[in-house]
Amino acid sequence: MRVPGKTGTTLLRLHIYFVIQERLYYERLTRDVKGLVFLFDLSRRKSTLKEASLYLKQLEIEMEEDIMPPYIFVGNKKDKRLSKNRKYEKNEKAEKKALENYQASEYFECSAKVGIGCFPLAQYIIQNYTGERTFERSSEE
Repeated sequence: MRVPGKTGTTLLRLHIYFVIQERLYYERLTRDVKGLVFLFDLSRRKSTLKEASLYLKQLEIEMEEDIMPPYIFVGNKKDKRLSKNRKYEKNEKAEKKALENYQASEYFECSAKVGIGCFPLAQYIIQNYTGERTFERSSEE
C-alpha cells in the first residue's frame, strides 16, 4: 500500500483487546500506543456504539491526567446495511455521535467480511498512527 508522505516499508503492529472478555490494564495499554480504534457493529448500532463509548469513558477516567492518544470509531458490518434496491447511505447518527459527542478524530464504516471501506481505514491508520509518537504523557509529579 502506498501512502502519500511515507516512504519505504511500514510495519503496522496492532494489539487487539477484546474488552468484553477481559479487564483492560489501561496504563499498560496506552503507554506506547499511537492511536486507538473503537470498533462497533453497524447492524446493532445502538447497543455496540454505546458500549464502545463506555469503554472510551472508562479509559479517560483511568488515564487521569495523562494525554489521551488519538482515537477513531469504526462501524463494522456495513455489508449488512447494504440493499440491492437503493444506494448505501452512511449512518449519519452514528457518525455525529462519534465525532461530536465522543470527540473522535475520524469516523469510518467498513465491512471486514467483504472488504468494503477497509482500504481507506488502513490508509488512515498508516498515515496517522505510524512513525514517532507525537504526544507525551504528563511528566508533572
